[in-house]
Parts: sequence; C-alpha cells; structure tokens
Amino acid sequence: MFLLANLGIASVITVTIAASDDAHGVFQFTNKSLSVIGTEPEQGRNTVILQVMRSFGALSNVTLFWEVEPAAKQDLLHTIGNVTFSVGQNVSDIILQVSQDKIPELDQIFKVTLSKVSHGRIGERSVASLTILASDDPYGLFVFSESRRPIFVPEANINVTLTIQRLKGLLGSVRVTYQTLKEMDIAPFHTPGVGRASEGSDFMAIRSSVTFQANQSEANVTLQVFDDDIPERGESIFLELVNVFLIEGAQDRPSKNLNYVFLNVLSE
Repeated sequence: MFLLANLGIASVITVTIAASDDAHGVFQFTNKSLSVIGTEPEQGRNTVILQVMRSFGALSNVTLFWEVEPAAKQDLLHTIGNVTFSVGQNVSDIILQVSQDKIPELDQIFKVTLSKVSHGRIGERSVASLTILASDDPYGLFVFSESRRPIFVPEANINVTLTIQRLKGLLGSVRVTYQTLKEMDIAPFHTPGVGRASEGSDFMAIRSSVTFQANQSEANVTLQVFDDDIPERGESIFLELVNVFLIEGAQDRPSKNLNYVFLNVLSE
C-alpha cells in the first residue's frame, strides 16, 4: 500500500523568542553626571568626565553615541562621539575636553545628549548639563594706561591725571579702589637714584574709587602734587589699584576674574 502524502521541505519551523527584559541593557547617565562643571585651561586642555551606566542585561557589545549641542564647538575639542560597552560591562565614561581661547566669557551651559545605541535602549536620564565656568576676565582686567606709566612731572602745584584702563571683558558694573602709598610703605619695585615723596608736603594722600559701568573701558583719576622750596633729588609717588568690587554682574553666580596692578608717578 502506497501513501499518497509526504512531508515537504517546510516541515520544520523555527520559533525565535526575541530578546526580552532589556537583555542588551538600558543606558543612561549616572546621577552624579547629570550636572558637571568644567573650566577653561590657561594652556592645553582640561578634561570633564561624564559616566554612563548600563542597567539590566549586558549580553552583547554595544556602541553608545553621544553629542553636545553645536554652540559648544568653540569651547570643546569634540562635540560628538561614542563609547563602547563590552559584554558584561556596566559602566563607561564620556570624556569631554575643554579647549583654550582668549575670549572673555561668562558661565556657559551646554546639553550633552545620549543620542542612540546599536543595541538596547536609552533610559530616562539621557541629557546631562555641562557648565564651563567664566574665563578670560569677563568683567575686566584693570591697569593703568601703558602710555601713562611711569609719568614724569615737574615739582609744581599741579593736578596729574591718570587713566585706568579696563582690558578684556567689559561686562557688568565694577568699582575700582585706588590709593597712594605712604613714604614708609614698601615700594612695589625699585627706582634707582630716586627718593620717596612725602604725603602732605609733596602730594595729597588719597584713597578713593571709581566706577566702571558696563561697556566702559577707561576712567580718569587725579593726583595732586605740591611745590616746595627744598632742594632735593627726584622723588617717586606710588599709586596702586587696591581692589575691585563687582557692583552688578551679568550672571547670578559671581566671577572671581578681577585684577589690579601698581603704578608709580615720578616727580623731578
């Protein structure tokens, strides 16, 4: 007796149970990496590390891609990249390199985003915040004008006008305090063959301040010099910028990038 039916080539079917329960992993920033701070280096580069964790399964090699918003291109060496997780690996680091520039800047905040993965999925903590702190003296570098130091004046009853310059950044309102040094104060630098003038008889001692408004780059101050009938060699008067105080900043967080210098006024 012959059978008139047979099994065909499709007599076997394969049923594949898809990966489940996030077998390849869920990728997201660790809590400590959701907000990180970087600083601009004086030279070279500074490194900022953001840590990414892989939860649930770790059964495959996975490439994770990240990106920083385009506005960060002038401040970071790279704004896109990827990291690789090997089988069984649960943590990896995104390394950002902050580059140097000469532009006065306030704090800058950029978003760092986990954009995609080759396997698995991205979790809820997919966006971190990178703050690059203010740099290059955004509120100014205060000096006496290079063209006006040192100043040579005759011994006479005159008022000497000095110019304080604000270099680099012009943001915010800043008060600059200045004063004359007393005869017994230590000189900031040596003046060979020149003596020290005496407050009261050779000049009017002063301690005062001048306010720079936003975008103001110069301010003048006055020093009063006296005449006398005493034969004497040349004498020096030292005028120094004592400190600076931020009256009104351009951001909520204060910036410490404020500076001052010395000047000497020589009379002869």
